[in-house]
Order: sequence, then structure tokens, then C-alpha cells
Amino acid sequence: MKEFIALGIVLIGGIFMAFQYYLHIPLMKDLYNTFLDWGIVISVFALFIGIKSLLQRQIREIKEKKEHLIFPLTTIISFGVVIILWLIWGAKKDSPPVNFIYTTFQVPLQATIFSLLAFYITSASYRAFRAKNFSATILLITASIVIIGRIPLGDYLAKITIINVGKHSFSLLNFPQWVQWILNVPNVGVKRAFKFGITIGIILTSFKIIFGVEKNWLK
Repeated sequence: MKEFIALGIVLIGGIFMAFQYYLHIPLMKDLYNTFLDWGIVISVFALFIGIKSLLQRQIREIKEKKEHLIFPLTTIISFGVVIILWLIWGAKKDSPPVNFIYTTFQVPLQATIFSLLAFYITSASYRAFRAKNFSATILLITASIVIIGRIPLGDYLAKITIINVGKHSFSLLNFPQWVQWILNVPNVGVKRAFKFGITIGIILTSFKIIFGVEKNWLK
């Protein structure tokens, strides 16, 4: 019975959301805004459930005395400290505790995460840029042009290779201009193809969920 009610709500809600986009009826627009408000309320409850699940997992790891207990302890302590500071001083950006936590902890941690991400991207690029076949060679050449064009070396090479032909002048190694062409022409075409494929996948998955073909979300 619960599954039938959930599927019915999803079916009605999905059909309504699709029709209200094409039918400009004031009543449907009002209902649409009401549904959006409900979504905000539901997301708040989902946030509390996520916090509860996170804390329960950290406490379970501490009870089971797993390795590296410093990580769950740090998570719980940090969460408690931020909540206490928020209750005392509020969540304004100009409050001293918030600024201290943001500049002392969050900014360095974000820089660390992005540095590690850059390292993994570089190592993955090294493996991918091996010219094993024609496609890999094109990828290697394109990536090299983009890298050179995005650093000061590209601007320097563009300046020192300028030649004058009559009243016109151009650069033999104008890497910045080549980078702009790569980003604006082939890159945009590939991005649009990816977005088109993703959109079709989202539409098909949405239809499967609306009409009850896909029921994994009920588990």
C-alpha cells in the first residue's frame, strides 16, 4: 500500500511538472510555486537525516575502535564546535568565530583538496597523453596547445614570432588565439553533444521513475 501511494504521488507530480511547463495556466503556476516551497521544506528534513546518518557512522566507527580514530573524532568535534559557535554568535560572515574558522581551517583544507585533485589530474593526464594511436596523438597535441596557451610562455612565444606582411602582422605561434579557437569551436561542440546525451538519459530515466518502471528509489 505504501509503495502504491508513493508511486501515485510520483506519477501525478511528474505529469503535473511536465504539463505546467507547456501550459501557461495561472492556477498551475501557483501550484508549481507551492510544490517548490514543499521541496525546500523536504530538503531541510533531508539535511537533518544526512547529519544524523553522518554522526551515527562516526560514532559507530569510534565504538568499533577502527583504525585512524582521529578522523571520526575530528568530524564530531568540529561539528559540535561549529554548532555551538553558531548558537552563540550566529552565522553572520562578519562574526569573529566564523571568520576564524573559515580562514584558519576551511580555506587551507580547500587548498589542500584542490592541490591533491590537481596532482591526480596531472598523473591521469600523463597516462592518457601517450600517443599510442591517432586519437591519443590528437589529444596530446590539443592538450599541449591549451597548456602552453594558458601560461605566460604562450604569450611570450606569440610576441616573439610576430611577422609583418605588408600592412598586416600575425604571429606564427599565437598559442592564446589557438586556445580560444579550441575552446570556442570543437570544445563547445563536444560539450553540446555530451549535454544532449545527458538530457536524453535524464528524460528517459524520469519517464521510467514516473511510470513505475524504475523502483530502486523506493528501497
